[in-house]
Amino acid sequence: WLFAWLMALIILPLASASCLGTSLAYGEFAAGWIKLVKALGVVVAIFEVFLCLSNRIDESGAISVYWGVLVSSIACFVVFRRGFSVAGLCLIFSGNVLRVAGYIILMIVPPGCKHVGMHRFNCPYPEEFNHNAIYHLFIAASVLAIYFGVDAKFTKAKEIAYWEELRRNEEKSPKEKDRRCTLAW
Repeated sequence: WLFAWLMALIILPLASASCLGTSLAYGEFAAGWIKLVKALGVVVAIFEVFLCLSNRIDESGAISVYWGVLVSSIACFVVFRRGFSVAGLCLIFSGNVLRVAGYIILMIVPPGCKHVGMHRFNCPYPEEFNHNAIYHLFIAASVLAIYFGVDAKFTKAKEIAYWEELRRNEEKSPKEKDRRCTLAW
């Protein structure tokens, strides 16, 4: 289980950084901001690995959750700032809101929920389908929403590029349209 936990601690901050990077790209921010966010995601991932390898396993995961809340909240504001008139951005915004909701579930869980068996008191979640399962449902839904938002944006961009290419071809002079090999006179 430790290997799987370690992989999750590496991937989670990087995935959160990628979600913000996607929002920054669609929010028309400079590439430098996207690179900075991804670099910070790497730093968080390295710190989480350090916590695991230094036998502070109980402390691991919290930084990734706080990082996820921060970058997902920023992503919401970036997309909101850009506006929902652009294709797919409403879905991307919804995906980021779902991520924030999932992270908040992890943050507000009562301490009794982190135990098993008889030590699990005052926990509103059943042991079989606990707060982690609900968090993962929110994350899975957010991935779907962000994916379909990116797909809608990409499809709209392809459509616009197609129509612009047709318009450019229509604006060409008759001489440029005629591709026959003839003499100019």
